[in-house]
Amino acid sequence: MMVSARPSSMLQLYTNASTDPAHHNSNVSVIHNTFCILFKSTDSSKHSLIRLGSHIQSNKMSTLTTCLAATKVSLGAFATIAPLLTCSVFHFTAPASAAMLVRFFGSRELAFGCLLWAARGATTPSSTTIGHKETATPSASNLRALLLASVFVDSLDAMGAIWCYAQGSLGAEATAWTAIGAVLAAGWGGVCLSRA
Repeated sequence: MMVSARPSSMLQLYTNASTDPAHHNSNVSVIHNTFCILFKSTDSSKHSLIRLGSHIQSNKMSTLTTCLAATKVSLGAFATIAPLLTCSVFHFTAPASAAMLVRFFGSRELAFGCLLWAARGATTPSSTTIGHKETATPSASNLRALLLASVFVDSLDAMGAIWCYAQGSLGAEATAWTAIGAVLAAGWGGVCLSRA
C-alpha cells in the first residue's frame, strides 16, 4: 500500500489510530511500514554515497600507485640497460667494474615497479563489505606491504647517499641528486601507503 509521507498525512493517520479503535491496527501498521521505507531509503542512500566517495578516492590512489610503479620500472630498466649512463645522470662517476652494482640497483627497482604495477588496483572498492564495514582483501594487504618495503628501501638509499658524502666518497652534487631523488620516492610511496 502506497501512502504519502507528508507530515500532515502522517499526523492524521496517527490521530485516527489513537481515536478510532476500528482502524487502530491497520493505521499503526501503515505508519510503521512507511517509516521503515523512509529510513531504509535514507540508510541505503548514505551507504551509496560512502561507497561512491571511496571509489573516487580509490581511483586517485590507483593513479598515484600506477605513476610510482611506472617511474620505478623506467628507472630500473634504464639502470639495467645503461648503468654507467645512469651514474652520469645522477652526476657521479663510476668505473666500468661498478656497472654490475648499478645493475643490481636497476633490477631491484624494476622488480618493485612490476610488483606495484600488478597490485595497483587492490584498493577499497575491491574490498568485502561486512555489516557496512569495509574489510581489506589479501590483495590490498599485499599492496600495503609492497609500498612499505618500497618506502623502507628508498629511505635507506637516501641515508646511504648522505653517509657516503660524510665519508668523502661522494660529491655534494651527486649526493644532492641521489638523496633528493630517494627522499621524493620514499615520500611518494608514503602518501600511497597512508591512503591504501
